[in-house]
Amino acid sequence: MSFVGVVLEERKRKEKEENRKEKITHSRLSEKTTKTSPYSTSSPGLKKRGHTLVSGGTDNHIVLADLRPKGVDGSRVERVLELAHIAANKNTVPGDVSAMVPGGLRMGSPALTSRGFTEGDFDKVAALVDRAVTITQDIKASGKAGTKLKEFKEYVDTTPPAAIAELAAEVETFAKAFPTIGFEKADMRYQD
Repeated sequence: MSFVGVVLEERKRKEKEENRKEKITHSRLSEKTTKTSPYSTSSPGLKKRGHTLVSGGTDNHIVLADLRPKGVDGSRVERVLELAHIAANKNTVPGDVSAMVPGGLRMGSPALTSRGFTEGDFDKVAALVDRAVTITQDIKASGKAGTKLKEFKEYVDTTPPAAIAELAAEVETFAKAFPTIGFEKADMRYQD
């Protein structure tokens, strides 16, 4: 009997290792730009879209993008992403002077990997995040959202631009194609 326990434990360890490697691979999808990389895809993600990644990339399941070269900050982009139903976090990057309005955006791959996202799906996520950055740039350039973070949040919460609603609708449609871990659709009150 102890042999069966050892075999089952070994299998569990191998599955964990494969899952860990897949999460790292998925986070690296945002950084690869050439087909020579073992982690490259047909669409290379954030870096291909002109985003600067802190330390040039990642060796784990977290991606940290420096948004300062795009003229926006992590707090504003985080709020636009929240309104579009995408979870990400503002994060300080080297050279920041404020933790309240940091220049970075942190994203992780584990939750999406658990839902069955593939390399192509992660490229789609990178495109959605890039659109949120562009929307944030447009709002900032319009001058309608003021100069302070509080004014920006107030503006997007009370008079959100149509582009945010369009992005949210696209995110919802895209996300419906993947199972939500821990929920069975047949058991849910709202099927749509």
